[in-house]
This record gives sequence, structure tokens and C-alpha cells, in this order.
Amino acid sequence: MVRKSKQEALKTRRDILSAAISVFLKKGVAKATVHEIADEANLTRGAVYWHFDDKDDLVTAVFEEAINVIIGVTEEAVKQPGATSLAKLKAFLRGPIEQAINSENVRNIYTVLMHFCDHGDEAANAFRLIFRAQGYYEKQLRHLLNQAIDDGYLRSDLDMEATIFMLMASMHGLTLRWLTPGQPIVFDLPANLDKITDSLLLGLQHPKSNVTHIAEGTKIPTQG
Repeated sequence: MVRKSKQEALKTRRDILSAAISVFLKKGVAKATVHEIADEANLTRGAVYWHFDDKDDLVTAVFEEAINVIIGVTEEAVKQPGATSLAKLKAFLRGPIEQAINSENVRNIYTVLMHFCDHGDEAANAFRLIFRAQGYYEKQLRHLLNQAIDDGYLRSDLDMEATIFMLMASMHGLTLRWLTPGQPIVFDLPANLDKITDSLLLGLQHPKSNVTHIAEGTKIPTQG
């Protein structure tokens, strides 16, 4: 009986988060109210407040969903057994976008984060979490870049700070543009993601590297 109650509580929490995302997409985070979120979830405001302290807490929980997705896929990329450092780096960059491609829920969370949320007081805690997650992402990216340099895939004279900034800005910009509501130019990111990540990384490669396409299991290139 206790287990059932816990399961029901988890389901209700998930329903509230889904309702919040839906309302945020319609009205934006600043204008959305707990009452509207409760109505969207077919619950009372009391039920919402039983799971979340206030709207700030609810916004933070929504953003935590995005953070957990990003951390999860980046950790998987780093731990790929048998993959080369270059293949891991590519999987690392692609991972968060691939999750958005494959999951409407993730896609909606990213859209709320990028287009329907300002940096006001109600989202202050949420953005602090995002900034911490960004620091973790940058640390992992730096580690993978150094591995790829050591393995002879990328140039040893790369400006690490500029390269990290370029890669992070490129992947963020792609996602931002792809998820822009009502954008006049439709770009098929899912169909072009592989070519884009290859172009970004192969442009940084060691001049003696013979890699032309990055895939899991790519052999370390012969250095002449």
C-alpha cells in the first residue's frame, strides 16, 4: 500500500511538471501562475503546493530535468567502451541535441529554457543550476579535447579556451535556432547533425590525421 502511494505521488509530480512545461510554452515562465498549472494538470493548487514549495521551486524542477538529461548523455559519451577519444568527443557534442530530437518532452524543456524564460527572480535558482551544469560540461569537454590531442586526432597548438567557446556556442546556437518558435527558415537539424559535428571537429584535426568521418570504433590514425 505504501509502495502504491509513493508511485502515485511520483506520477502526480510528473503530471505537474508536464503541465508546467505546457503552460510555460503557452504563456512564458514569468506570466504563468500556479493556478493555471494546477488546472492544466487537473489538480488543485493544494496538490501542487504539496509537491513544490512555490513557483520558483517548480521552475527549478523543470530545469533540473534538462540538466539531468545533459549530464546523463555526456557521462555516457565519456564512458563509451572501445570508442576512440574523437568518437567520444563527437558523441559528447551530439548527445544533448540527440535527446531533444528523440524526446518531445526534452525538446519542450529546452524550448522553455531558451525562449520562454527570463532571468527574473522566479528563475534565479534555476539559472544558478544551469550555470553549475555548464561548468561541469566545460570541464568534461576540456578533458575530451585534451585526450583527442594526446591521441593525435587534433592539433596540439589549439587555443583551448577559444576552441571550447566555439564548440559550446556552436551546439547551443544550433539548438537555439532549431527550436525557435515560428522561425521563418526551417532547418533539418536531425538530418544534418552528423555532418555538422564532423565539420566542427575535422576542422580542428591534426594535419597528419587521416580521419574523414567520425564514428564509434574509429581507429587511431596512422601518423606518417
